[in-house]
Amino acid sequence: MTSPLTERRLDELLVEASRAVEYPATPDLGSSVLAAIHAEATPNTNRPTQRLLMAAAAVLVLAILGSLALPPTRAAIGEFFGLVQGERIEVLPTAAPTAVPTATQPAVALPSTNPRTTSTPSPSPTPPRTPTPPSALEDIGEPTTLVEAEEAAGFEALLPSAVGAPAAVYLVKYQDFPVIVLQYEQFDVWQASGTTFGYFEKRVPPETVIETPQVAGSFGYWVESGGHIVSFFDAEGAPVAGSERTVERNALIWRQGERFFRLETKLPFEEALAIAESLP
Repeated sequence: MTSPLTERRLDELLVEASRAVEYPATPDLGSSVLAAIHAEATPNTNRPTQRLLMAAAAVLVLAILGSLALPPTRAAIGEFFGLVQGERIEVLPTAAPTAVPTATQPAVALPSTNPRTTSTPSPSPTPPRTPTPPSALEDIGEPTTLVEAEEAAGFEALLPSAVGAPAAVYLVKYQDFPVIVLQYEQFDVWQASGTTFGYFEKRVPPETVIETPQVAGSFGYWVESGGHIVSFFDAEGAPVAGSERTVERNALIWRQGERFFRLETKLPFEEALAIAESLP
């Protein structure tokens, strides 16, 4: 779910969800419903309408729940509802194709009426380059020890049981919100605590593979590498200045109760999942 969702993106998500739902065969309910409405001669004419609205709402809920069982649609619906608390994913629109200029007959230069003046073409202005957000932990976090990071963050970091102590520890602060990052040789584990701290927004190219596997008993996100841009938004939904960073690796994102985790690695999904589920 992006903040805010555009009306166009909402339409796209609903279309994707409807295509993935396999509706079972249903009996002819129209005749029986109409008969029941006419049979009830009660003063309160709103009751049949209310029941029909409740039935329609129930069908919609069942359709959504059914589509969540299908991986292709679960990612799209997860984007709308926020499948992992603390994480939002925005799939960027496909860039419009660049128009190829058509060949035209060269213009004939007319002689100047004033021989002393010559026309000099004006140079085209060069558009400013958008700086690429940093990607190295050294550029966004403060190197520290595990004890000092836990004391500053106010919670104890969880370490993967199969790999031991991290090679380095960083403390990243988004305003007053602390995140502990454990750096290992083949992956980094980001950890935060709480449920009302705001959220991370990940903007990904349209061709990016997004899956929604189960991690430690809950749905998570698996986002394959491809130049993701991650930003942090506070509890009010406002972007935090300087929080943008570039992620060129795969990301596995999930929650365990009050804990929010993001594992960034070039390892395949199966190995990343094994590391995630080795957290105590």
